[in-house]
Amino acid sequence: MSPYPNRLCQQLDPFIQHAVVHEQFFPQNYTVALRPVTLAAPENDVHTIAAWMHQGYDSQQTAEQLQVMYIIIAESDNSQSFMVLLNHTPVGQLDIYQVSQDVLKDCYPSKEGDYRLHIPVIPVMQQHTELPVQVVQTCLTYFFSFPETERIVWCIHVSDDACKSIALLTGFELLHSFMDGDREMLLFARQRSNPAVSGT
Repeated sequence: MSPYPNRLCQQLDPFIQHAVVHEQFFPQNYTVALRPVTLAAPENDVHTIAAWMHQGYDSQQTAEQLQVMYIIIAESDNSQSFMVLLNHTPVGQLDIYQVSQDVLKDCYPSKEGDYRLHIPVIPVMQQHTELPVQVVQTCLTYFFSFPETERIVWCIHVSDDACKSIALLTGFELLHSFMDGDREMLLFARQRSNPAVSGT
């Protein structure tokens, strides 16, 4: 058992406005920031996420279904959802899960201190060559600021060359492959001590 409390995945009230929890400045003269997903009016993030998912993403979830999902995640003590902000404007959404409480724990030799990165939607990925790498770098800096986080793992479809490239550029290493139904997945891992290949 980890000697540290799980502060990265704290329970949150999804119906209040949340402040930015981490922000990084990049040489291109912009900032990338993370803040917890909020379902509070007037900035209910669900409508933004639903619009993204219906524009080029293979998702059939309605805004109502997404809202239920984000309530469950916010009220959990082993997961958390974040909006990605570029100069304070939402450009994507990602999740972090404690692997010991996730189905992924049975797919590889998991360890205490493993957390799973999940990036369901980042529409800017095809518009900016550097930004997706910087988003992951920002996440890693924030996640590893918590002492309970020893390793971040990221499941990527075997044919997703863009995400595989981002993983390698941010210091992830290929750890394992497994079948998720009829889909072959690659599991990349980034240790706390691994230096990123691409500088910030």
